[in-house]
Amino acid sequence: MNTVPEKLNAMKPQERWEWFDRQKEILREAAKSGTKVELTPELAESFMYMADIDQLKYCEMVTMHHNAVVVAASALIESDFDNARDWLLNLVEQANEVTWQMYTNAQEFYDRNQLNWPDSAEDHEKNIAQSKLKAKEDAEKFDVWYEQNMKPLLSGGSAPVDNSVVFRMSDIDQAIKTGKTKDLIEHLEDIIVQKALLAAYGNLTRAAAMISINRGTLAKRNNRYLQKRAAA
Repeated sequence: MNTVPEKLNAMKPQERWEWFDRQKEILREAAKSGTKVELTPELAESFMYMADIDQLKYCEMVTMHHNAVVVAASALIESDFDNARDWLLNLVEQANEVTWQMYTNAQEFYDRNQLNWPDSAEDHEKNIAQSKLKAKEDAEKFDVWYEQNMKPLLSGGSAPVDNSVVFRMSDIDQAIKTGKTKDLIEHLEDIIVQKALLAAYGNLTRAAAMISINRGTLAKRNNRYLQKRAAA
């Protein structure tokens, strides 16, 4: 992308888009009325810069929609339920959607968040404005829900493993002697995964990146940990 033109550099991002929309409207009106419009080099440079960004945003939206369909279809193809769910988790995390976790009714989440089909660009803008308002409301609720429900879980809570344990060399020696190194390794993996999830605010993809492991591996270890909690 080219350097931001001087005319736009002093504007905030939203102001740039408002300016761009005004210029398009001026051109439309001029075309309708047959009025001659002169573009200064500075104006033309700024207009083309915003047009390039607008085109890039469209390309990104097409790519995102395409990849969303691919991931959703992959989840339908996947025969293993856990793996299918992992595909879908990957989809919503790419979209940076986390508030779904506090919903227990899928239809309720869908009805609240789906966008009505727009008949015009103005309808689309209204949809987006309403969606942003709902997202803000849910984000505020999620902060409270996360503190009350997820943070105690990820911090240890009533877990069957004590996350505060500090391993000593004697613990390792004893595990080797008794043939229980697997238990020791799993215990350490549980602690690392839960601490990473806590730091990543429950986002599996971000947590996996933090500790440099595959996202699917982290999901499996987290499921293993949750099963231990349930059995305790």
